[in-house]
Amino acid sequence: MTTISIIEDNEDLRRLTKLFLEQNGFSVTTYEDAEALLTANEYSDIYVIDINLPEMDGYELTRKIRKIHPWRGIVVLSARDSSADMARGYESGCDIYLAKPTAPEVILGAVRRLEARSKEPYRQKHMPYIKAQTLHNGPSTVQLSEKEATLMQKLILAGRRGLERFEIAEILGMDLDADLSKSIELRILRLRRKLNKVGLESSCIGTVRRYGYRLTIEVCYV
Repeated sequence: MTTISIIEDNEDLRRLTKLFLEQNGFSVTTYEDAEALLTANEYSDIYVIDINLPEMDGYELTRKIRKIHPWRGIVVLSARDSSADMARGYESGCDIYLAKPTAPEVILGAVRRLEARSKEPYRQKHMPYIKAQTLHNGPSTVQLSEKEATLMQKLILAGRRGLERFEIAEILGMDLDADLSKSIELRILRLRRKLNKVGLESSCIGTVRRYGYRLTIEVCYV
């Protein structure tokens, strides 16, 4: 089932849009602002984003999602309907920009179009991606352990910030009271070797001195 996240600070609109999309066969999660979505660390196939959000606006949220998930669908809903606002939305990375008020049927049509696109062979594009516990890079694949797949997922989400060593230790289920440096290095080395098997350089998991590790390439999580 295709999953949708709605990020909308208007409670009534959020609730009604969720109900309508669920009635049409989608699994829908709602958030009242960008922080709630980013804190949840959840992934959806399609995002429906209001521009006028508190704190972080929809433009910035769209940019963040697009950076983390290059191939996910993004629909922007906004009362801002000028050509400049629409241009800014597309420059931020949205796929479809809809001006409020928008009929529910129009929103449904937009998400169905993005759902159909997601089934097209976009994975043939030159970007490594992870599905379940398998890492794909072109025709090459390698199986990851459950914890390795989770670690890659969290590294994708962290972006340029990367993950600190203690965060990696928690993800890998390691004893936080032990000396972690060598153990983490060994686990990262094993993961890098798996990346090598699908033609990726070891440096795509970069070391951040006195901090931890981060991805240096784009990897898609689907």
